[in-house]
Amino acid sequence: MLYAGKLYKLRCLCSHVPSMTFPELRELRLHDMKRLEKWVAAEGNEELTFPVLEKVDIKNCPKLTHLLEAPKLMDIELDDEAKSLLSLATVKS
Repeated sequence: MLYAGKLYKLRCLCSHVPSMTFPELRELRLHDMKRLEKWVAAEGNEELTFPVLEKVDIKNCPKLTHLLEAPKLMDIELDDEAKSLLSLATVKS
């Protein structure tokens, strides 16, 4: 599990290294990151960053609108703010 929280000034999580992936990560929690807007992959990176991610928990990230592709994502926990803003192109209902 990867937990990121209380990073109040962080706006973007970016993987600038083309081969940066999390091949074994199954659970991701993003909490209390009031300025976080997106997590983007490096240009030209054709590998999935989260190939086996199954669960995402997002709380108090009111500006987050975009996550990276996660084809195995099955369990999504969002607070009301995240539900209204997060791009559902990545998140399956």
